[in-house]
Amino acid sequence: MAGTANTEGSRASSEDGAGKDGGAGAAVGPAAAANTVLPGDDAERLHAVGEIMARLRGDRAPVGGTFHRTPAELARVAPVVAVAPGLTVVTAAREARALLADPRLLVGSDEPAVPAVRVSPVGEIDALYHAMFSLQDGTSHARLRQVVAPYFSRGAAQATGPAITALVERTWDEAVSAGSGSVSAAGVTGSGSEGASGPVAAEHMPAPAGFDLVAAFADPLPIRLARMTMGLPVEDEPQLISWAQLLRDQLSPQQTGGVAPDVERAVVAGTARLRGYAERAIAEAADGPLHAIAAASRAGNIRPHEAVGLFVLLLVNGLETLSQALVQAVRVVAADPAWLAAVRARPATALDAFRAALRTEPPLRMLARRAGCPVTIGGSRLALGGTAVVLLAAAVAEDAERAPGPPGAPDPRARQDGALAYGHGKHVCLGRHHADLVGAAVLRHLAARCARVDLLPGARPHRHAPVNGYAYLPVRPVPHAADPLTRERSA
Repeated sequence: MAGTANTEGSRASSEDGAGKDGGAGAAVGPAAAANTVLPGDDAERLHAVGEIMARLRGDRAPVGGTFHRTPAELARVAPVVAVAPGLTVVTAAREARALLADPRLLVGSDEPAVPAVRVSPVGEIDALYHAMFSLQDGTSHARLRQVVAPYFSRGAAQATGPAITALVERTWDEAVSAGSGSVSAAGVTGSGSEGASGPVAAEHMPAPAGFDLVAAFADPLPIRLARMTMGLPVEDEPQLISWAQLLRDQLSPQQTGGVAPDVERAVVAGTARLRGYAERAIAEAADGPLHAIAAASRAGNIRPHEAVGLFVLLLVNGLETLSQALVQAVRVVAADPAWLAAVRARPATALDAFRAALRTEPPLRMLARRAGCPVTIGGSRLALGGTAVVLLAAAVAEDAERAPGPPGAPDPRARQDGALAYGHGKHVCLGRHHADLVGAAVLRHLAARCARVDLLPGARPHRHAPVNGYAYLPVRPVPHAADPLTRERSA
């Protein structure tokens, strides 16, 4: 999972919990509220449950009202809530870590009582995803993950630091240079000219056109990172990006009616080409994670379809999660130019700033597990096959409040594996160390190049409720005098 901010299995299992009857999209009535473990009267309990459900769906606020509690406050007053039969929501950090580390709570399962979740209406795509260890548990998960895990350790990630920085700079500068005539610079929202003071003098510099942050920067970057980590040729990047987007676009646990025949034929043909490419790349690899996959295959430790599944997992799992982590980080610094000013003054704090942005806006709304046996979560009983969901924004926010020091101070846990935005337990994000380096490099580069980043009108939210992000986010970077691209445009 080359540098992803993804938490294994989160999209598939979360959407399973979010959309089925009794899931996060279900109506919550008095019967459900009676099962909640909350202080106060019935009206207060109902309102708290309404807020939880609205946040899981990605609503701005409950229908006809406003949020009365911040996510951290919600975690304190409602740490564990049985919101409907078969669905328990955890909002508190301690309980979230316990849930994510509990081996009885599953990401994927082939047991008849807890059948595997179908993640795509296209059979070929579904089979590819289910060959990944991110949708497996127990010994199968451990057997496959250990094949590539050494290449995603903290030390392995740090060894690629300069290359990651160069990749970030190339991708951002290409997005800025290309611009987009379809993105209007009129009606800029957010920061205005505040924060562009002193030697920056941004208002007097020529600004590039706006561009879609998602399509031009945040989506290509994780695939380029995966290409680099896997040791694949740089000239293959366009094809790899195309394949990754094809797989991403067909990931839809909610869609049960299939797809149009012509679309399915095109997807199946593209998937076949990807399989062939993966098999050749694995066979020809001289080192790195693909060589490790080949060695494990020759030793009989993994089967051919699992080898391809590992390749595809390393390719695509940053596309959505790391992508949206970067989108949210840029959106956070665009809303408050003081973030970039702080990183500009002290570039070494870029990692802390990225981690703070993850705590402010994690890229996922929820992480979900299913009960492989009856289990009690914080006093709430969950039957076999029931769904337990972590409301990630609440758990991460509450966790952040426990960090010592004033707001914005370096988080002493920033270099530990305990950041809940990356998950927890056996399924903690494989590429979290790469993701940290990417996020820090992005903020350092923006601080060096931009006085601020303006948010332009027309943003569209992500189509999948579990993803806390955007399908389209137009931005316009406003450079300062030290930006070499600005000097080039002024020449």
